[in-house]
Amino acid sequence: KGLAVLALARKLKVQMPKATKPDCTYLSFTSWWEERGTKRVVEIAIDLTTDRFRITLDKEVHMLSSQLLYNHEKAEFLETIRQDTKVLECHLHEKLSDNQHATSLEMPHLQAWDLHVGARLNVFGRPTTLMGCDFSTGQWLTFHSSFLKALKDSIERTLRKYELVPMKNALDTKQGQQKVKREWEQASLLPSQFSGRAPFLPSTTDLGARGYPNRVLGGDNLRKLVYQCNVLRQRLAQYRPALSNDYATLMQSVLGTTDLLQL
Repeated sequence: KGLAVLALARKLKVQMPKATKPDCTYLSFTSWWEERGTKRVVEIAIDLTTDRFRITLDKEVHMLSSQLLYNHEKAEFLETIRQDTKVLECHLHEKLSDNQHATSLEMPHLQAWDLHVGARLNVFGRPTTLMGCDFSTGQWLTFHSSFLKALKDSIERTLRKYELVPMKNALDTKQGQQKVKREWEQASLLPSQFSGRAPFLPSTTDLGARGYPNRVLGGDNLRKLVYQCNVLRQRLAQYRPALSNDYATLMQSVLGTTDLLQL
């Protein structure tokens, strides 16, 4: 089956990711919020087989002020903000970011394709932004985003043979993403003693550096990439139905599901 997928990708001129597909059971993300002088960390994990979320509330609690720990006047108040870890398992239904709020409410529940670093979810009535992910989750997201971007580029190249109309902004992978440059990348803002060393300072292309979302590990929106591939594939079906079906077969083989082939 793997050789057949590679042969089909070579036929369609889709560059497959060099890394192998990570074998993950859960995708794990972390978030936090500040409340009553504390920073409370929550872990949000999703089972890839059942799409059920495992939410660990108060996995870590950090005191933001030493007065909460060493002030006898607040000893009784301290008991109300201590760590109280609870693990809950449920489905989540509402995504608040990336103009996907209405779409998320039409689905039975959120899936792994809706999650990425920077996604904003409704967790028990609290808008929660996914701040980071573990390394295996980042690898899983990077593998699928690399494949979907290569697939989208291949469909666009093929579609240009039949259409001269430029692609819509909604189909642009970098739409709405502004590259944030660090101060040391702008020589005019550097102090005089560092102006000669600007080219040797680190750039924002490193994974995890401050920059636009697709430069962050796990920051690509898979649901948006799938939607863009499906729109382009349906436009191609007007001219090359068989070729469009081949792209659909390749998507199904790599992503492992047929539910994503519908708009």
